[in-house]
Amino acid sequence: MNPRLLNLPERSFFLFGPRGTGKSVWLNQTLANASLRIDLLKSGDYLRCKRDPEMTAREVAALEDSNSWIVIDEVQKLPQLLNEIHAILFEREHFRFALSGSSTRTGN
Repeated sequence: MNPRLLNLPERSFFLFGPRGTGKSVWLNQTLANASLRIDLLKSGDYLRCKRDPEMTAREVAALEDSNSWIVIDEVQKLPQLLNEIHAILFEREHFRFALSGSSTRTGN
């Protein structure tokens, strides 16, 4: 793999780009110790979040480290999850989100 020139931001961020460019690999390497990781390509994560988007808020609220990183990979698959993330950031500014995604797919 080619070395990446991207440095980890201090605050929440979106990482969007074409498929197969290494977004997930970079997140897994850079934020290997994230307190919460949701991969919406995994059927279990996807179905759980689709069935209950508020689950993410409950999982974040349960985190002990208030300066935690929360990684949500392939966020474009569940755009309604962005409402929950926005609410969390508004209520608890100290949590940091790393959200990644590629081009929107139809027929999720």
